[in-house]
Amino acid sequence: MGKLNEGVKTFNATVRTVLAAIVVAGAGLVGYQAYDVYNEPNQRLAERQEQLDDALTRLETAQQDIAGKEQEIAEQQVSIDRLETSLHLLKVDQRVAELRILDVKPPAEEGEPAITTLEFVETDPEGKAIGEPRQFEVPGDQVYLEYLVVKFNDEYVEQAHLEKGTAICLFQRLFGSGQKPAEGHRLDSPNTRPTAYARGERMSDFEEEIWADFWDLAHDPNRLAELGIRNAMAEAPSVKARAGSKYRLEIRSTGGFQLRHIVDDQGQ
Repeated sequence: MGKLNEGVKTFNATVRTVLAAIVVAGAGLVGYQAYDVYNEPNQRLAERQEQLDDALTRLETAQQDIAGKEQEIAEQQVSIDRLETSLHLLKVDQRVAELRILDVKPPAEEGEPAITTLEFVETDPEGKAIGEPRQFEVPGDQVYLEYLVVKFNDEYVEQAHLEKGTAICLFQRLFGSGQKPAEGHRLDSPNTRPTAYARGERMSDFEEEIWADFWDLAHDPNRLAELGIRNAMAEAPSVKARAGSKYRLEIRSTGGFQLRHIVDDQGQ
């Protein structure tokens, strides 16, 4: 009987031990799960915060890149605008004179030249006459208009420089194909200011220096470079005279000249 009681006690002790172990294990599991349940939102929150911080960093970097691109685009647009302005200035044509053929008389005798009667007038850039037209007769049915021209370096034209922003010219003479150039009709006298400045505008010291001794200047490359002059020379375009025809001499800012036939005063 005693042994039975002792066995029961031993069994009960074992059961209690097992139950205690189960209770402890269960409590540990519950505690772990409770800890996990409690901390999981915090972990997720931390992860989300980290992701948000990363996204904000990337957004800030992207905004800085965009700002840099916008600045770059703005600078490029300024360069484009300057280039377009420069190209426009390089292509600007100014009207500087008109040549009107009034009459062409055939040769009086065989071997003699025709006689061309013409009218010459200088104009402002808009085509308005400066002074009164001058009338001439020249032998020959091909008329030459000779002038001295100064062409400045392109950078001055592009910058619309006050004194060097466009080529300038000095008309010398008109002559026909039936005579020597030296026998032609004098237009602007050497070493004097061109008729185009007779609008009351004072010729600058810079221009006076150019026209005062043009050919010495034209033969001095160092001096030309100092003055920003690309070329200084004489030109003499010509037209085949036809009675009633009108021609306009135009000068491009860079110094290119053209003697163009026009139909009427509105001809462009």
